[in-house]
Amino acid sequence: MRTPRTFLNLASCAALWAVALAPGTLPARADKPPRPNILYVMSDDHAAHAIGAYGSRLAKLNPTPVIDTLARDGILLTNVFCTNSICVPSRATIMTGQYSHVNGAIDLGGRLAGEHHYLAIEMRRAGYQTAMIGKWHLHDEPNFDYYKVLPGQGKYFDPTFHEKGRGDWPRNTVQMKGHSSDCITDSTLAWLASRDRSRPFFLMHHFKAPHDMFENAPRYEGYLADVEIPEPENLYRQERFGSIATRGDHDELLPFIGTSIGRRHAFRNYARNWARDASLSDDQARHQAYQTYLKRYLRCVKGVDDNLKRILDLLKSEGVLDDTVICYTGDQGMMLGEHDYQDKRWMYQESHRMPFLVRYPRAIKPATRSDAIIENTDFAPMLLDFAGAATPAQMQGRSFRPILETAKEPPDWKQAAYYRYWMHLAHHWNPAHIGIRTKQYKLIFYYGCDTQGQNRTPPGWELYDLRKDPHEVVNLYDDPACRQTVIELKKKLAELRAANGDTDEKYPAVKAIIDEFWDYDDKARAKAVEISHDYARRCRERQAGRDKTPRDKTPRDKAGRDGRVKPAAGDWIQAAASDAPLKEYKGLPEVSRDAAYRVSHPGPGAFNLDNAFLTSGRDGREKPHAFHSDQADQPYVVLKLAAPAAVRYVKIVNRRNGFQDRAKGLTLWLSSDAKDWQKAWQADAVQDEWTVDLGREIPCAYIKLGLPARGTLHLYKITAFGKTVAGS
Repeated sequence: MRTPRTFLNLASCAALWAVALAPGTLPARADKPPRPNILYVMSDDHAAHAIGAYGSRLAKLNPTPVIDTLARDGILLTNVFCTNSICVPSRATIMTGQYSHVNGAIDLGGRLAGEHHYLAIEMRRAGYQTAMIGKWHLHDEPNFDYYKVLPGQGKYFDPTFHEKGRGDWPRNTVQMKGHSSDCITDSTLAWLASRDRSRPFFLMHHFKAPHDMFENAPRYEGYLADVEIPEPENLYRQERFGSIATRGDHDELLPFIGTSIGRRHAFRNYARNWARDASLSDDQARHQAYQTYLKRYLRCVKGVDDNLKRILDLLKSEGVLDDTVICYTGDQGMMLGEHDYQDKRWMYQESHRMPFLVRYPRAIKPATRSDAIIENTDFAPMLLDFAGAATPAQMQGRSFRPILETAKEPPDWKQAAYYRYWMHLAHHWNPAHIGIRTKQYKLIFYYGCDTQGQNRTPPGWELYDLRKDPHEVVNLYDDPACRQTVIELKKKLAELRAANGDTDEKYPAVKAIIDEFWDYDDKARAKAVEISHDYARRCRERQAGRDKTPRDKTPRDKAGRDGRVKPAAGDWIQAAASDAPLKEYKGLPEVSRDAAYRVSHPGPGAFNLDNAFLTSGRDGREKPHAFHSDQADQPYVVLKLAAPAAVRYVKIVNRRNGFQDRAKGLTLWLSSDAKDWQKAWQADAVQDEWTVDLGREIPCAYIKLGLPARGTLHLYKITAFGKTVAGS
């Protein structure tokens, strides 16, 4: 494994990379023997236990007969793990070979600029023609020879794509009719038919399915209709599962942590949509919601499997099937009712593990398996290895090609996987956590705060013996017989954090909390109990409508630099102070720094929090649920500038991931008193970003952005540039 020192020293490579960035700048290497084509197929949220070849409770439903042939003809890996189980971070890790804290994509707002698309760049340097088709989700233009990608999350039906060759990104759009799985496959077949057959290809084919919303093609509506889907044994009660971090001191957090299948979770659960009959008992509602959930999910999986067959059939008809390395995976796992959880994000097995199957009969024996521990940081090095290319120094992963070809681990192969989930309480109410996974044990530490150390939930530890307890239902952390195991795993976890460079120097408040609760002595446990009851109280207040958000009441320090976001007088939210240098645009400094803001119809409690960087940013990221309203008539957000200013330019970053159209008709107003508003601009088209030139410097103290009709306001970032008014 490479140390942080290896990948931070990149300046000396700048000239080489500059040449590599442009498509077609380097010819194929004529001195190399013929190399295989490489087809990398990835679905979204396709869990390993929803693939028949993995032999789970769902295997008897035969959900994936085509994917199963890859296991029959090649190798199936049982211990492949995602290092951050959420879409954008996982995809960024696969593209860079780096952990999230290194590539910068720690959450759904993370971006990956084209010069960091290392896998695509190195494949091009190796002489491969490169293509990316389907779900991309890394926001910036793909650095491939050809691409046809969904904007953000994309739509299931009649999807729009960005396609190379149709103009400048991001206006190079084309719409297709039909279901996304069919459209993505049609696009791949078209590209394969038109490719340069004198060169090997590297093709990333990414399905949108079976991501949530679970919209299947109509032809699958009857699939599994009369079938009773087997339930996980831990769907219902688990007295020894979890910890104070996920349950509370006396189960007071069960309604507020981890969105549920049944009615358990107070704010988001599937029973609310799919088991509305109030006469149903809680167990009956959970059963009914689970059946609907799994059938919708597996219908999407069926569409993926059938479309994979179309690709394999084409390769076979061309006589290149056996000359192609074919990999199938998902961008992470998925909770399919286990522990009464939905979605991913968790370090529990069903979310943490990724399926991975590889067919290449020239080098891989049929029907082989391996339990070697592999992380998604290792994917890019492995793919490059098959292409005859070396692993770049900035990649942290290691090629596992020898494991694929021998089904044996090298003597020095890793014996543990590292995990970190950063998006504290976002969307599905999962606490932030880190952990280590060996072949026998899993140790999870829920440190329970955002990147500024706020909005806290109780820290807690969990230990599972995966050989005796593969479904992770008995937390052994406090078992005296496991004390030495805990000590050893904590030591290994600390070593992994140091080796990977994930030591939180950038987030000192987080580091302090991790240090405080690392040993978990009686004092730390008592404090965790206090935090648990305080968080439960705030959630109950929100549930009762007395508080809009379960916001942390911890006071700010005197310097006001702890990243805290809190409501100010009149429901204004005041972002934390920032030490970052002021940005400039066309010679004018930003004037929106330190602005307070107010959303007219605030969205869910997990939104509009931790937004210290929204009005210019102590952090270069964008927050996916910034300035987020509920659906309402003419929703808006108002910025109250820290001082009156003459504003000339306003930069606005729109919500992406398939939701750009929410900003249709977006309008900007200015005011000196928040009473009399002057309309200054209206968007004539939906875009990912706007840079509004007001034509002159207009004095104001307030900036308002809103919609002209009913809708959901959902923006990422607002930055105003101008001059501070003299005497203010």
